[in-house]
Amino acid sequence: MSCTAMRKKIQAFLDGELPAGVAEVLKSHLAQCPACSQEAAALSKTWELLLELPDVQEVPDFIPATLARILADGENTRSRKLLSWLFPVPLSAATAALVIGLVIGIGLGRIIASTFLDRGETDTALYLEVFQDTPPQSIGDAYIKVNYAMEEKGI
Repeated sequence: MSCTAMRKKIQAFLDGELPAGVAEVLKSHLAQCPACSQEAAALSKTWELLLELPDVQEVPDFIPATLARILADGENTRSRKLLSWLFPVPLSAATAALVIGLVIGIGLGRIIASTFLDRGETDTALYLEVFQDTPPQSIGDAYIKVNYAMEEKGI
């Protein structure tokens, strides 16, 4: 086998996971090939050093502390400085989305209203006969009752 194929099996060899025949072939290759032997020694030493490391202790406030640090670092960005200059009060993403939505909604409302006002379509009355076949106690039925009541009162 080539050195490349042997090097792919070194970790399994060190872990004792290779079948006996393959392990013997790899062992004899390591005895004859200095490059692969060095690779195996380095890998073995790396695992020994990793096993000597102390266990990781759980840090209870890791997530809140990390998020606080990220937010603190984010305050120094150019976009954050620009937003703080434009909006001196704290501005959350939800507030910004609401303001943008309102501006877009008002603009679209004006465009739609001007389109229909130009055609005169809003001046025509809504004919309630289209709702006559609605089942009792439905939303359509309630709509008819409310509108007929408003018509009778002259509203």
